Amino acid sequence: MVKKLYVPSEDSYLLAKSVKEYSGKRALEIGVGSGIVFEELQKNFELVVGTDLHVQSLRYARHNIRFRNNLTICCNMSAPIRCKFDLIVSNPPYLPDMTDELHSD
Repeated sequence: MVKKLYVPSEDSYLLAKSVKEYSGKRALEIGVGSGIVFEELQKNFELVVGTDLHVQSLRYARHNIRFRNNLTICCNMSAPIRCKFDLIVSNPPYLPDMTDELHSD
């Protein structure tokens, strides 16, 4: 069982709603997180590529959304990707990652 890692908040829902207006051949989401934006992109794009630094986020997204001929990659932003996209979206975290600080004691 894959546990829930990221609960989407208002900004994720707003971005998911905003991407409904776009369509094309290829879209890229940098930072898949919960997968709600990725799922929305699949409706209007032939291919959607999603990246995330955390493999757990990608597993969670794959487990909770229906994938159709799409790709997820564990990487930093879009470093290994060498193609053009009609749309690139990202909703980066805006809170500092306190994980290292919590484990340094």
